[in-house]
Amino acid sequence: MSETETENKDPEMDMEVLLQQQTYEKLRLYVLVAFGLIVCTEYYVKFLSKQKVRTSICSGWQFVIEVLNTLGESYRTFRMESHVFIKLANLLVANYGLHPTREMRAEEALAIFLVICAHNHSNRTLQTRFKHSGETISRKFNEVLTSLVAFSRDIIRPPDHLFKEVPSKIREDYKFWPHFEGCIGAIDGTHVRALDGKGPLMILAFSLQHRKSYKGKIYSHIPPQGKYYVVDAGYSNKKGYLAPFKGKHIRYHLPDFRRSTQPPTGFFEVFNYAHASLRNVIERSFEVWKNRWRILFNIPSYKFSTQCKVVVVTMTLHNYIRKNALKDEEFDKCDEDPDYMPNVEEEDDVDGGTHGDYQSNYNSGDTDDNDDDNDMAIVRNNIASSLMSRSSI
Repeated sequence: MSETETENKDPEMDMEVLLQQQTYEKLRLYVLVAFGLIVCTEYYVKFLSKQKVRTSICSGWQFVIEVLNTLGESYRTFRMESHVFIKLANLLVANYGLHPTREMRAEEALAIFLVICAHNHSNRTLQTRFKHSGETISRKFNEVLTSLVAFSRDIIRPPDHLFKEVPSKIREDYKFWPHFEGCIGAIDGTHVRALDGKGPLMILAFSLQHRKSYKGKIYSHIPPQGKYYVVDAGYSNKKGYLAPFKGKHIRYHLPDFRRSTQPPTGFFEVFNYAHASLRNVIERSFEVWKNRWRILFNIPSYKFSTQCKVVVVTMTLHNYIRKNALKDEEFDKCDEDPDYMPNVEEEDDVDGGTHGDYQSNYNSGDTDDNDDDNDMAIVRNNIASSLMSRSSI
């Protein structure tokens, strides 16, 4: 091929390559634009476009105002009286990081959270009631949850860490005073349906307020010298933990005594009856707590850390209501009748059995007392002797 022919073809080849490059760049630009449009559309639909599919004239905030101003409705809907609700909202805003936003007042966010915990309603049900998107409902739930977790550190704790004062329930009741003067609270476990299938162990004061919750065994927590918690038959009589007498034909649970026409008899049963009557505070508190917050019967499939927080903040709300409510239907049942017995469905105990299992265990003599502490055995025997002396007067 001559040099003249080569010179004539090179410009043609260069032009063809240039056109191909231009076509490729156009296609690449079209793809990027299309991808950008898809991303922008998804962002707009998810975060900016709030579809107004709910057109009720009553907004979420108007619903809250209506509930708070209707006699008895605040207790039914939010599980607390109006003045308690308003005081709590102000406290969370002032001290625990709950802030109003352009889209929602703090009171409405708190109302959403309380309705979920009180009635275990779904996100979609809350969308219909409060006229907000599912994303907003979820976000506000978590904001209030975080605020209440911070509050829990200040309210789920004993008022006196040295326990210098004897609880009024003991001091003012001849059935317990002065026999149980060293008692500072009651401990038991309850089942909360969560992802791991276990529930918290709880320490309660005799005012029906939660002091602390634990996951697992708690014997590492030793009360001050001379003080102890009353515990169920499923626990050993260790230092700081006063358990009942166990064995064949020895009654302990209150229903066993109340179903029988025979009163408590003998050294063991006289002690067990007084011990069970004192420890009954925790059973009543469990009922108040669970009956108020129905979410505890079947916590939704939140991640496990969130489920744990729900348990803690419902305890927080339980304590707050107890301290601030002038009148409360659930607590009043317990205050009016000191022998009030809860009527709850049988539930799994935190150690894998049920309360009924503990009942059959100690009645059949299967429980092992080898772990009992000698000092606590002396405390228990002294209390039993004191109770027997009183009964013989």
